[in-house]
Amino acid sequence: MPRERPTLLLVVAIFHFIIGGLGLGTDLCGVVNFAAGGKSLVPMGSPQQAQQQEEATRILESKAPAYKVVQVVTLGLGFVLSIALLAAGFGLLKVQAWGRSLSLGYAVVSLLAKLFTAVYTILFILPSMDEAFRPMIQQNRQVGEMAVTVGKIGAVAGAFVSMIYPIAVLILLGRPSVGEYFRDDRPRGRGPARRRDEEEDEEGYEDEE
Repeated sequence: MPRERPTLLLVVAIFHFIIGGLGLGTDLCGVVNFAAGGKSLVPMGSPQQAQQQEEATRILESKAPAYKVVQVVTLGLGFVLSIALLAAGFGLLKVQAWGRSLSLGYAVVSLLAKLFTAVYTILFILPSMDEAFRPMIQQNRQVGEMAVTVGKIGAVAGAFVSMIYPIAVLILLGRPSVGEYFRDDRPRGRGPARRRDEEEDEEGYEDEE
């Protein structure tokens, strides 16, 4: 008789589906945007604002090393991690040990990727933002400076906030009690050796009787 699924696994699986689904949608939008050359498919603002955005992107590409490469790798890795998160959610729902292993693997890789993004942003993107948005500042100093400040805070805060979920997964599913639960539950995936041991135990018990 299968054991009852712990509430923790159900809750984490649900969050896997939510965050993995949102991440997958965001990554797909990012791929479409990147394929369009970084131009928004939906017209936003005046043509002058669109031109300023394109100019800012060109400056970032020239100032930040391997800017496009980092974008491509980030999008590709994000897509893979979102798929892995969804798959891990199904594994946890089925109370499979591989669901926990995949969740922990996701957490480690995702955390390292987000740390890299944070460092890259701080070292290369933030110093280039003043120059990238200089035309906007010259046109309207107050609005331009506010946009740059909000952009800098958002870029750094976003990178660190995105680390919360991988850290939570490591803490919740990395606990010894959770690992012990899956080790104790191995008979559900019995192989030939396990079944043979159980049959020998049953035969020994009958001989004693």
